[in-house]
Amino acid sequence: MKQLFVRVQPKSGQASFFRCGIKFGRAWLKVEGVDAATVKRLEEEQMLEVSEDQPEDFEGQTLDAADPAGNEPLSAAASGTPAAAPKPA
Repeated sequence: MKQLFVRVQPKSGQASFFRCGIKFGRAWLKVEGVDAATVKRLEEEQMLEVSEDQPEDFEGQTLDAADPAGNEPLSAAASGTPAAAPKPA
């Protein structure tokens, strides 16, 4: 398993982009525990910038791809969009 640092390609003009079930934003996201097929797919995606080395402007958002249950809160936090509050019954 590998770790990558991934963000939306700054030149794309997109604020966010989904690939491999993960929402990426303009800020770097450290993705840990990814298999070889996911690494290949992310590296080949033109909408994403991918690095194996920690970028200087990395701010500390981490996603453990081996624990998909952790994906939802982190994706919302990484996107800057607050999670929706449950509606009262």
